[in-house]
Amino acid sequence: MKIKVLDAGAFIENLYTTGITSESVAEETRVPPTVEILSPKTEFINKIKIAARETGDSGVLSKADIDVLALGLQMDGIIVSNDFAVQNVAEHLKLLWEGAGKSMTKKINWIWYCPGCKRLQDAKGVCEFCGTETKRRPKHPRNQKKQESRRKRL
Repeated sequence: MKIKVLDAGAFIENLYTTGITSESVAEETRVPPTVEILSPKTEFINKIKIAARETGDSGVLSKADIDVLALGLQMDGIIVSNDFAVQNVAEHLKLLWEGAGKSMTKKINWIWYCPGCKRLQDAKGVCEFCGTETKRRPKHPRNQKKQESRRKRL
């Protein structure tokens, strides 16, 4: 039986009393004494950061989210989270996951864009051209070619 790697949502929803979690989750929420608290290795954290950039979720994942995903990858466990971005990255990496109260229905690749000048951006932040706060939206396959060609022109 695979071990459950628990995000804060699993504790908030009172779903689990055993498993493992990260130190950063333990700092955010009350963790039962039956849950083991571990720190993920740096190599697994780096793999999660790369995967989050690939899905467009890097700007919305907290340190705790990244640590839980890294532990899930490191321990080959089942990630339990109510966070759609965590579930999305887990799905992208083909990790097993369970929704804690709520679950996403499909994997989404996101793109960051500027709502002011409409330019595509590499990450969450402020547009380097007009200074507007960037937003994200789902990357649709039918728009992908159009978006890529627009990026080349800019």
